[in-house]
Amino acid sequence: MPNDKTFSDEDFSSRLLATLDRVEYRRIESHEDFEDIARLRFKAYKARGVLPVAASSMLDDIDFDDHAYVFGVYYYEELVSTIRVHHVTAEHRVCQSSGIFPDAVDAFLDAGMTLVDPARFAADPEIIDELPAIPYLTLRPTVMAAIHFDADRVLQHIRPAHAAFYHRRADDRHGRGLLRRRRLHRQPHSLHRSHRARGTALSLA
Repeated sequence: MPNDKTFSDEDFSSRLLATLDRVEYRRIESHEDFEDIARLRFKAYKARGVLPVAASSMLDDIDFDDHAYVFGVYYYEELVSTIRVHHVTAEHRVCQSSGIFPDAVDAFLDAGMTLVDPARFAADPEIIDELPAIPYLTLRPTVMAAIHFDADRVLQHIRPAHAAFYHRRADDRHGRGLLRRRRLHRQPHSLHRSHRARGTALSLA
């Protein structure tokens, strides 16, 4: 899960860029790579005490949906984090957030919007202290997907304990242009609504 460390602007940027130079993003497609993703999710969720009790597998049907993009983040060829990015349209409404905030998601889609829904964030708990920039870099495909698909909103359902991390991720100081913040509550998650304008990812929470 996201690590909420505090950095100065200069320190954050230098750490981020230094780590980015050694990071590779790969779309996960093979059975073997998906098994690696499942193991990483299990390790990360167990370490944070958020392992789904009823889940028989760390993979689900949405991972294999044709609008889903599961990414692995590799540091020196080692898988260190993962995220799934879903492109959601009125014609294809499958996504993680619709299971938690169906009315909000349907309202966006019925209004003619297209959405990007990131989910299944997981980072190796053994590497977070050493590489605190990894959680931020793991979210990078979300911004790229919003630009690529020209999405109107980026949705993010999060646990309240992680809200500060996502607020910081959208902060002006880190080049994402925070406009304003709003929250929808439904414990234990809140829905973060984001949108894109003129090529810049703008986060509303």
